[in-house]
Amino acid sequence: MNRFRPKYVTFDCHGTLINFQMAEAARDLFGHLLGGPRMDEFIRNFQGYRLDEVMQDWKPYADVVHNALERTCRRNNIAFRAEDAETIYNRIPTWGPHPDVPAGLAKLAKEIPLVTLTNSMMAQIPSNVAKLGAPFHAVLTAEEAGAYKPHFKAFE
Repeated sequence: MNRFRPKYVTFDCHGTLINFQMAEAARDLFGHLLGGPRMDEFIRNFQGYRLDEVMQDWKPYADVVHNALERTCRRNNIAFRAEDAETIYNRIPTWGPHPDVPAGLAKLAKEIPLVTLTNSMMAQIPSNVAKLGAPFHAVLTAEEAGAYKPHFKAFE
């Protein structure tokens, strides 16, 4: 009997493979202004606004971060500074994998080609993928698709 063997195994990158540290970045920049529950609310708002931004027409991820942070600051009565959004965006390529990811990916990559479909930008994702410790057959970005997940266009 033939065993099913997938042609590829696909992964999301940020959050699934890469430790996506948006909350930590927000705490670093705004923690001195907001304590405890207010900071937690700020982070929830920032996450929600990022989702809302990617549900709109495609725009560069720097704009997604900028717009979401600006909206979050306004909602939380915090002064918005464009350089804070740029700082957060520029941190993304420095983030590495969750601790248990590289060994498992390397083992899997020996058997089945790996593919990632990411909401990242083409200029940023190579740095993150290089930290994963396994070869990828393909790295597909929202920028190339002209849409962010979960838009169907991102998968077409």
